[in-house]
Amino acid sequence: MPFTSGTTDPGREPVPLTVWTTRTQDDEPFSEDVLGRVLDAYSRRGDLVLSTTSVPPAVGDRCITAGRRHRTVNTTTEVDILTGHRLDAAALIVDLHTSTASRTVRAALYEKMAFLLRPAGILLIGLPPSIPDGDPLTDTVAAARSAGLTYTQHLLTIRIPLPAGFLTPPADWDPAGDPTLPTPLPPLRVHADIAVFTRPTVRSSR
Repeated sequence: MPFTSGTTDPGREPVPLTVWTTRTQDDEPFSEDVLGRVLDAYSRRGDLVLSTTSVPPAVGDRCITAGRRHRTVNTTTEVDILTGHRLDAAALIVDLHTSTASRTVRAALYEKMAFLLRPAGILLIGLPPSIPDGDPLTDTVAAARSAGLTYTQHLLTIRIPLPAGFLTPPADWDPAGDPTLPTPLPPLRVHADIAVFTRPTVRSSR
């Protein structure tokens, strides 16, 4: 079961922080087991789930298995992503932060995605470990807010066991037994971040 705490959003009230464990060993936020939990938590059977072309195609297979309808939103071309999609219909959109796109470009993209979400629909954005000019979470939250979305939750997917809720290093990781490791040890990244945004039930008059 996930446990919940709080994470600070600068200048705002804390949002819930939920921790999930995952079997993946890379920086991919949306591994197959995480995708399964995402669909269970943020959609229901028969719901429309959209994913962008930056997300691994496994999301489509997961949707079929879980009884969700799935469509891919092409964000790699200049084609208007609203074309061919019903507005206000999607329960969930899954996206990955593109570090090469400016905040302004992403804000315009998120605004279009917001029009595809039904009221109270969810946009999940997987975050990279870092971006060239700043913090990926701060950057993503600012872009999504400017698109009229509300930052409502933060997910951490942990790649190592959490027995009894405590963070424990992998059993086979023994830095003292490896003289090739630098001293002090570099940070060991053991998680991926996913920001959760909600489309308000009433659109802003911005």
